[in-house]
Amino acid sequence: TRRRPRTDPTRASLILWGGWLVVTAVVFSYMFGIVHPYYTVALAPALAAGIAIGATLLWQRRHDVRAATTMAASVLVTVILAAV
Repeated sequence: TRRRPRTDPTRASLILWGGWLVVTAVVFSYMFGIVHPYYTVALAPALAAGIAIGATLLWQRRHDVRAATTMAASVLVTVILAAV
């Protein structure tokens, strides 16, 4: 997505959700006082969007060995984490 035009929807989505994630993480880093764990739910949409965009990009490049290996490793890690 680096070489795509500025009007590319994937690039715009990555900038939007990446910005959301960075801003939220910075705010949580500087919070003090009463901090409730459920505040971290604000990170969930940005994380989900990032994972979905990444999975879509990997699926589009599934014929490339690196993309296929990354997808297989992701599934393997997910299975291991689910089993633990």
